[in-house]
Amino acid sequence: MDRLSALYAMVDRLLAGELAFADFDRTFGLYYYENLPVDVMRSSAADLVSAVLEKLEFTTHSPTAHEREVGWIDEHDFVTWLRNERQRNATVG
Repeated sequence: MDRLSALYAMVDRLLAGELAFADFDRTFGLYYYENLPVDVMRSSAADLVSAVLEKLEFTTHSPTAHEREVGWIDEHDFVTWLRNERQRNATVG
């Protein structure tokens, strides 16, 4: 399995309920930055994993009303968003 496929596998494990959100949040970005070559990061194949990283930056366990107003989401909303994004990118990964 190549490094990008490993990230997609993490996404799929989270969506299947095989990986807890806290574990996903802790490991996904770390793996991305430590293992994915820059040229792959910039490829269209990495668009979803890059979007996941960005969305994770604005995800918290219990956002306040103000945080929600400025774009923060909770873990459940993140998984819902990710499920929709993964379906749109079903042929990737």
